[in-house]
Amino acid sequence: MRKIMSLFQKILISLLCITLAASPVTAMASADNPVDNVGEQEPIKLRRVFWSGTAYVSDTAYTNITSSNNLFDDNPKVTNSAGNAGKLSFRIVDKDGEPIGSVKVCIDGYSVTMDTVPFNSGTYTLQAKADSGKAGSYYITID
Repeated sequence: MRKIMSLFQKILISLLCITLAASPVTAMASADNPVDNVGEQEPIKLRRVFWSGTAYVSDTAYTNITSSNNLFDDNPKVTNSAGNAGKLSFRIVDKDGEPIGSVKVCIDGYSVTMDTVPFNSGTYTLQAKADSGKAGSYYITID
């Protein structure tokens, strides 16, 4: 009988220790997990165009750089590489040549994020224009 009581006490103490040890962990884990804020998070914006290369950019009119047909929202990040001749003005136009969003000016060595192109809006084209007297070849990255 004494062995049974001793075994029972050990089991009871073990269960009590496990319960007490696990309780603070559960409380801390739930405090750090903002499950109730899930609906308030901003949607992730995925960039869909990936292109790097050299393009001749005019200083009198916008030059087509690349086009994409989007099935998702897109807001490409455009980089005017360091060492280019100067700043560039970038814009996005739809298949009819109508602007989507605003013109973004980017000095060499920096990037700009273009305004969002709505999903399933068809083919759009990124265009660039150089400052007056700065027409030439520019290395541009789009991602």
